[in-house]
Amino acid sequence: FADKSMQTKFKGPASVPPRIRVRIYLVKAVCIFGKPGSFADPYINFQLGRNVTVSMKNLVQPGTNTPDFYCVEERDIQLPYDGRLEISIMDQDDYATSDGLIGGTVIDLEDRWHSTVWKELNRLQTVPVEQRSLFTSEVPGKNRGSLEVWVEMIESTKASDIKPSDIRRPPEAG
Repeated sequence: FADKSMQTKFKGPASVPPRIRVRIYLVKAVCIFGKPGSFADPYINFQLGRNVTVSMKNLVQPGTNTPDFYCVEERDIQLPYDGRLEISIMDQDDYATSDGLIGGTVIDLEDRWHSTVWKELNRLQTVPVEQRSLFTSEVPGKNRGSLEVWVEMIESTKASDIKPSDIRRPPEAG
């Protein structure tokens, strides 16, 4: 087994640029489970790698189990150190000392970066929209809803040349 050649292939400068721009497209959540017997007051938190933690509590959506987010978050990371993206849907609770976790999902960004299929889709800006199931450690194996999301990854030096995809709420019917 050739440790050195494998490390060079997957961790060397030719396969991993110094900085990568991650664009997280947060669309909506579906059928989330919040407070028992009532609707949730959901918002998003995410942790990207070692150092980036973002709370979107200012965008809380009161009284809904199907929140629409329609926003893009961009951050620069360094692989392999920052290869984990964890997105959590929180339930704001005005009367408790802390908000409740509805559920979360984890995306392995390093795995995607090294996938030839995903790289090609990313290059063409045709990354598929994902329906990510939400889970908690308190109730393992029980789906707590889903999050519609997609992720693009671009070398940071090229990110300004590639505009983010347009993400907006569909027009109201009627």
